[in-house]
Amino acid sequence: MTEQEITRQIESMQLVYIDGVALDFPKPAPPYTFSKKELDYDSGRNILGIMERNVLEHHARTLDLTFNDMNGDQMSRLLQLVDKSTLQVTAYDPWYNELRTYTMMHGDLTPKITMFDWDYTQNKVIARYEPFTIQLVEY
Repeated sequence: MTEQEITRQIESMQLVYIDGVALDFPKPAPPYTFSKKELDYDSGRNILGIMERNVLEHHARTLDLTFNDMNGDQMSRLLQLVDKSTLQVTAYDPWYNELRTYTMMHGDLTPKITMFDWDYTQNKVIARYEPFTIQLVEY
């Protein structure tokens, strides 16, 4: 296999699926940020200044996906795909070195229009968006 074929193979890999739909139009831009959050409850320092922690057993995962400049069709497809209370997100998990599925929710969705343009093929005004990040958080 040539280097070009290997590069094409890597670029064609789908690393993120939402409710079974591959994120390929638009496709997130690297880097993908996959985190595991350690959560405490009722933790703090005692009178001697020693930290006393009560760590929750469940460590919620988060996945930050950034999308480069998008047009209106791409943004609309993405927003409709994630605009639900819960999402089944399949993504590459570095802790397991494989694709894993998690029940997640999205953070705030704030698309920003950078400009309006004219689409000569469709004969209409279209919006252009600046890079957009979605944070998905495990339930």
